Amino acid sequence: MAIVAAPTQQTGRRAALARVGPFLSTYGVAIAFLLLVAFFAYMTQGTFTSRANLTNLSRQATMIGIIAVGMTVVMIGGGIDLSVGGIVGAVGVVTALLMVDRGWAMWPAIGAGLLLGAALGLWNGVFVARFDIAPFIVTLGMMSIARGVALVLSAGASIVPSDPAFAALAAGAIPPGVSVGIILVGGALAAGMAVRRGRRARANTGAAAMAIRVAVILLAAGAALYVFAPGGIPTPVAIWATVAVAGVFLLNRTRFGRNVYAIGGNEEAAWLSAIDVNAVKLTIYTLSGLLAGLSAIILTSRQAAAVPQQGTLYELDAIAAVVIGGTGLNGGYGTVVGSLLGVAIVASANNGLSLMNIDPLWQYVVKGLIITFAVLLDRRRR
Repeated sequence: MAIVAAPTQQTGRRAALARVGPFLSTYGVAIAFLLLVAFFAYMTQGTFTSRANLTNLSRQATMIGIIAVGMTVVMIGGGIDLSVGGIVGAVGVVTALLMVDRGWAMWPAIGAGLLLGAALGLWNGVFVARFDIAPFIVTLGMMSIARGVALVLSAGASIVPSDPAFAALAAGAIPPGVSVGIILVGGALAAGMAVRRGRRARANTGAAAMAIRVAVILLAAGAALYVFAPGGIPTPVAIWATVAVAGVFLLNRTRFGRNVYAIGGNEEAAWLSAIDVNAVKLTIYTLSGLLAGLSAIILTSRQAAAVPQQGTLYELDAIAAVVIGGTGLNGGYGTVVGSLLGVAIVASANNGLSLMNIDPLWQYVVKGLIITFAVLLDRRRR
């Protein structure tokens, strides 16, 4: 009996590890985020988890969050975009100049800024897709071009739009009653989708996965109610949420999304499957530029000024968030939801360290460590 028991015990341990591995792979980022929140809540004596700080944190995370949605699509498709920070600077300066020097109204200026962001992203896509130049090189060049354009047009000075409606754009919020309704309806729809997905899965795994997903959704909805119910959802956060939902739909419910995954997984096989690889690449880089432009509009409104250096290192924060969220550096897999959790981790680290009065210079060290460990996690996922 003793001879048989040892292998049986080892087999049981292997089976347990086999169950824990996929669980950590799926929910490890969420668990890490909760642990990070608990750590900062303890170290700041509850200041980190106060409603006022979490509302401010959500506003701070919006710019990187919007960029991260576009970066997720790019990286799933096997690319990378280092130009987003430069595009943020260029779009912000051009939008402000149109209102200040040209006398444009707010909305036409915003539209022109978004078109500029999309055009700069399209430039990246043309060189990546049509001329087959490495995305790293193309987007690195665009980062320098866009930053230079911002500095030349602004002469290195800040530009302050005089339209008070523009400054109020990022400071506004959806009325509290409407916000509560949006959170409840959104939570119910997400929970319903999780239930339907669980029912379609195998009986022995679907129920447990469904229960976990529903619990996570309810926890997120409860947290959103705690943070936003009194004052309403900030307008920038509502825009970010809309972009994220659109990104989830684009990747999971459209042919384009399936093509992005296919190209990132195996570009040659995608060609042989009659996928127009060049068209998809043009689209994903244009989308990334457009979302960087949208981030620039919100950031400029939040600051009530366009600063040519704005957006510096945004590309690193976005890439770190996307990789932490489970998107592969070599493409082929990843989710927008995972990237949102990655953004939450990066933004929380920045905010928590500031509340702890850690020297800002050390925050760069922390970001570097986060990126390094994110790459290590990516290697372990493969």
